[in-house]
Amino acid sequence: MQKQYFYHAARGTLSMTDLSDKVLIQPSDLHSLISEQRLSLVRVKMQNPADGSADDSADYLPGSVSLDLDEQGSDRHSSLPHTLPSAQTLAILFGKLGISMQTPVVIYDNRGQFCAARVYWMLQASGHNNVRLLDGGLPAWRDSGYFTNCEPVIPPRRQFEAVSEAGWFVDADTVSQAMARGGQIVDARGPARFSGREPDPREGVRAGHIPGSVNIHYRDVLDNNGKFQPVEVLSKIFENKKIDLSEPVICTCGSGITACIIAVAMTLGGARNVSVYDGSWAEWGADLSRPVETGQ
Repeated sequence: MQKQYFYHAARGTLSMTDLSDKVLIQPSDLHSLISEQRLSLVRVKMQNPADGSADDSADYLPGSVSLDLDEQGSDRHSSLPHTLPSAQTLAILFGKLGISMQTPVVIYDNRGQFCAARVYWMLQASGHNNVRLLDGGLPAWRDSGYFTNCEPVIPPRRQFEAVSEAGWFVDADTVSQAMARGGQIVDARGPARFSGREPDPREGVRAGHIPGSVNIHYRDVLDNNGKFQPVEVLSKIFENKKIDLSEPVICTCGSGITACIIAVAMTLGGARNVSVYDGSWAEWGADLSRPVETGQ
């Protein structure tokens, strides 16, 4: 079934039901919602795989729970770094975080926009569409002058009844089929890693990219403050790369994290059928049976 996305740029009075028809929420709007009604705030953190730097900020938006994407947010039995956990594991995880299918959720991270989009995508894939991303994350919240807490909350456990929805995440064989028919594949890694000029930071992973894929660095769809570019700028970026948002697109990156940023940017631009390659280059580049291309 084709996925449907909605984005409304207009601001105004918000309610819990409004969360389901938007992708982003601004700090001022979230500040109003926190005091008015119940919702789940999830701070996502992970180590930066490019340089190994830790995500060790001690600040939380008031009432936030914490999700470590390197640990409970990934399948620890997989040989790949950020494999999507099973539907059952995700249901248990989200329930422990105090999220039910009826709970409005706002996701954010400490770097502005780095790993929160991955959890947004995971919740959507689990059938929960009452979710938004805090545009600009924790830095934007701070810049707006709002206070933070130094500890996460411990939420009451809730029943999360996941309904797995196909198409949000895809595997290597699906990517191979798309490649063979000339489908649209967009790589969110930096240009040097995409071209193969820079070696992959993971041992045993070749340099280069999936043949026929197009490079759009995830930072290009964000402004200098870690917020998503305006829709008109995003549309121009995709147009310049000859990406047709009316056709299916598969997004990939190093391990399936920043690909979600590109995927969200595409939904803001009006895309209706966007998938994320879960294994991404960590899987493809290590599999000698998969073809690799270098150069731009």
